[in-house]
Amino acid sequence: IKDGSFQYPTDDEGKPVTEVSEFCFDEDGENGNHTIVTLYIPKTVREIRPFMIIGDGSLYCNMLSLKEIKVDENSPYYVSVDGVLFSGDKTQLIYYPNVKPDTSYTVPTYVRKIDCITFTAQKTLKALKFGSSYESIGYGSMSGLSNLEEADYPVYPKPSRDAQLFSFCKSLKKVYCSRDVSWMNETDFYGSPDVTLYVYNDSYALAWAKEHNKPYVIIEEEPTEPTAPTAPTVPNRANRPDRTNSS
Repeated sequence: IKDGSFQYPTDDEGKPVTEVSEFCFDEDGENGNHTIVTLYIPKTVREIRPFMIIGDGSLYCNMLSLKEIKVDENSPYYVSVDGVLFSGDKTQLIYYPNVKPDTSYTVPTYVRKIDCITFTAQKTLKALKFGSSYESIGYGSMSGLSNLEEADYPVYPKPSRDAQLFSFCKSLKKVYCSRDVSWMNETDFYGSPDVTLYVYNDSYALAWAKEHNKPYVIIEEEPTEPTAPTAPTVPNRANRPDRTNSS
């Protein structure tokens, strides 16, 4: 680690480095992972696990000072967009740095999957929005965002395991749920005591809020403009059949 930057080696004793274990970022004292500000990923690395499993089975990343991730532009496996890590085809959002300076973020519409711990323990975001629906969202992907104040609830199908979204987000006040939300987890918002759900009448989110005794506010439907009546079509007189009696 030099000046807050860390780059994975491209080779180890003449062999290319292709995989990085989660224990690469285990605890190692004051001069270790907590000091990494910029992470560089070479083109040889095809698998990264930037988290570790701690005693209670939860996931945790030790790069607590990370502001940006950079990827070799020739890498087929990963890509960085504005310092955020994605899969090479950009369909999977892998990791959003812990202290990236921006205070709001909208997940791009090309993302189909959100990985485990993608936003976990993020310290700077105050607003989090989602651009589309998703095929899957990983466990604990949105937990412990210490300064998050408002967020959209993502649209995704029922997972095989409770995803526990927005847990331990102690500053979170407002969560907006669209009519498209069709699944919410039993353990969502655990340890986030001040959350109010903004929901629509006759929606899944409203039923969930009532069942789980969560505060909610009904979102008023925006009035739609009436469609102007279409004027009847007048036949072209020139094309009318001649009904005159020729006799």
